[in-house]
Amino acid sequence: MKKLKVYLDTSIINFLTVEDSPDYRRDTELFFESIIATNKLDPYISRIVFEEINNTENIEKRTRLLETFTKYPNIKTLIAEDSNVEDIELLVKSYLER
Repeated sequence: MKKLKVYLDTSIINFLTVEDSPDYRRDTELFFESIIATNKLDPYISRIVFEEINNTENIEKRTRLLETFTKYPNIKTLIAEDSNVEDIELLVKSYLER
């Protein structure tokens, strides 16, 4: 059986470090420990996630966010193929308009 593939955007990873939303943080930690760490699905991010995290001004928070990829090495980075770039741009434009 093929594993489900899921895209993790920056906000999901950020919930691992939030101080002001303990319920979201707890649920996100549970998701990562019970689903991501146990390889129950194939998690993906994009280079944009890395860019957003690397732009985090708080160095301590940035470090904690980046440690996610060390702790969960099964998170893969999506790479857009040239043949898909036009479709991706169309989807982004449509998403932003709505």
